Amino acid sequence: MKHIPAGDIMLTENLATSYEMLKPELERIKAELLLYIKDLLSDIKRYAIISGRVKNTDKFIEKTIRKTYDEPLEEINDLIGIRVVVHYLDDVPLIVNKLKEGFRFIESTKREPSKISAFEYESFHMVCFIPSSLILDDNLKIEFFEIQIPTLMQFAFAEASHDLGYKGKADRLSELDKRKIAFCSAQTWGADQLFNELHRKPID
Repeated sequence: MKHIPAGDIMLTENLATSYEMLKPELERIKAELLLYIKDLLSDIKRYAIISGRVKNTDKFIEKTIRKTYDEPLEEINDLIGIRVVVHYLDDVPLIVNKLKEGFRFIESTKREPSKISAFEYESFHMVCFIPSSLILDDNLKIEFFEIQIPTLMQFAFAEASHDLGYKGKADRLSELDKRKIAFCSAQTWGADQLFNELHRKPID
């Protein structure tokens, strides 16, 4: 499929219809993944939240246009997203290693600011193959899903900033607003560091 130019209403509507027809199957796979991951992590004593979502249609169309995908259903790897939220920074590698035991993955990266002086969203991301046992339709072209492993602090910052609609709109923010966001991100980073240090500290 040729990529959708911005403003091509007919192609956009056709793709939206195709995606809407696919979403019930994506929801089923998401539910199965959540059950599998909860079982996989059953011997981990501490994590806060396991949740999942299927990308909504508007965001699917927006990403398809913005990234100029030719085959968005095959190329977008976060149509299904899973999030495992942990308490402390030291918990992240424990969860990541366990997930690597249960899934084949093509990408495993820590997202962090590009400059040491910057404070931005941080989290650990994995792109994994959907287990073949969960794919009931041989014609389904979707192969991958994404897992994010943030701390509670990272999760809170991401949810609040996302709700405010800042993603992809940084160029439209005032300098003062950018500084406010950077301050919140810095506070989040600092809280993560301190809670992790306290967690490591033995109790007399």
